[in-house]
Amino acid sequence: MTAVLKAVRNAAASAGAWTLYHVPALEAPYAHAAHAARRLPAVHTLFRETTDRLVDRLSRAHAADRRVRIGSVEPLFDVSSFTVKGRYFAHVPYEPGATRVVLEALTPGDTFVDIGANSGYFTVLAALRVGPNGRVFAFEPHAAVRRQLEHHVAINGVSDRVSISDLAIADVDNDEGQLFISCWPENDGISSLTPSEETIARGGLRADRSVPVRVRTFDTWLSSHNPTRIDLVKIDVEGAETRVLAGMTQTFAKVRPRRIICETPRGSEAVKLLGSRGYAVSTLDEIPGGIPNLLFE
Repeated sequence: MTAVLKAVRNAAASAGAWTLYHVPALEAPYAHAAHAARRLPAVHTLFRETTDRLVDRLSRAHAADRRVRIGSVEPLFDVSSFTVKGRYFAHVPYEPGATRVVLEALTPGDTFVDIGANSGYFTVLAALRVGPNGRVFAFEPHAAVRRQLEHHVAINGVSDRVSISDLAIADVDNDEGQLFISCWPENDGISSLTPSEETIARGGLRADRSVPVRVRTFDTWLSSHNPTRIDLVKIDVEGAETRVLAGMTQTFAKVRPRRIICETPRGSEAVKLLGSRGYAVSTLDEIPGGIPNLLFE
């Protein structure tokens, strides 16, 4: 794209963002148009730039909370979050297979465990499904992301059934763990105790950018909380999933999870470990350029 065309596009995106910011009623028709434009590269880029500028404005004004229709529920989310931005502004679903399982497999009174909860997309959906008699345990060690998780739980009125922990779940108990945090402003969900060489090579994580966290095995956590049932576990820990599962030996013996959603490569040690424990595996989401969500039940 020439400099002139790029300047014109950016000016149009800024004007569009200004208009949407001042006339929120236009957001719904805008989302329909953005969805229709997905297969037109130049137009899609214009919509993407417009959305990014709008989200930046909304975030700076602390005005980004919107109701987002997701299946049978309509929670409130900060639409600057990467998990819901695409759905709200372009009707592009986030991890639809995993979303479907959370919404359909959980029923009132169930218990959901969210290991690597990030900003709370699945935590909130699960909390709405399990109801006031259910329980949701969410683990998010990254403080900045956890604040957004806490915000989402609060604005959806589900604090009565959600427990949020700052622990990083792995295969050891360590008060001096290091969490490598995302270097990508557009995706804060790739932080990890065990960064992959690929993610480092792509610039998503850096060896010199980490924060101290408390690390516990899930077994250790279980011994002090004693849930009587675990109906669904979601594990999204960016390469540390085998470590999480290795720290669940007593859990599998005492309160075996009925289902587990895990982001992990096919053929990984995590898949082998869960297979050895009698779980059958199926694919929920193929992530373009990423790692699939697998269901174990």
